[in-house]
Amino acid sequence: MIEILHALGIDWFALLAQAVNFAILVFVLVKFIYKPVLRVIDERRTLVAESMEKVKEIDRHKEQIDKDRTKILRKADEEAGQLLGRAKTEAEAIRIEIEKAAKLHADQIITKGRQQLEMERSQVATEVQDKLAHAIVLSAEKILRREFSKEDQESFEAELKKNLPTLLS
Repeated sequence: MIEILHALGIDWFALLAQAVNFAILVFVLVKFIYKPVLRVIDERRTLVAESMEKVKEIDRHKEQIDKDRTKILRKADEEAGQLLGRAKTEAEAIRIEIEKAAKLHADQIITKGRQQLEMERSQVATEVQDKLAHAIVLSAEKILRREFSKEDQESFEAELKKNLPTLLS
């Protein structure tokens, strides 16, 4: 067999040296390049898987936050509606109370005005009665002086002063 290999031009020693060189090359490539590259690829694969898990977790967390935000917004809308309803009710009650107070105040003003008007009428009527009585007395006095005696005049004047205010009322 050695002769066949020699006849083909294969040098046994060179072949063995090349096989050893190839084995050393494979060993060096596996040890220093293939394994580190595989390790880096595995680390990257693990990192990508962890990143994907984190993304999924973040998505789930985001969905939960969106649900919570929606619940909070709904609750805030409901509370705002309730507050608005209460504010409207209270405003209506205050408006009614203010209207009642204004009506009461207006009624009081009208009543005071009527009382004052009645007092002024009474004063004017009294003044008119006094002036009219005085005028009548003066007129009657002048007439009486001409027509009646002194005693008749005094009696008539006293009776007139006594009865005149009741006659004018």
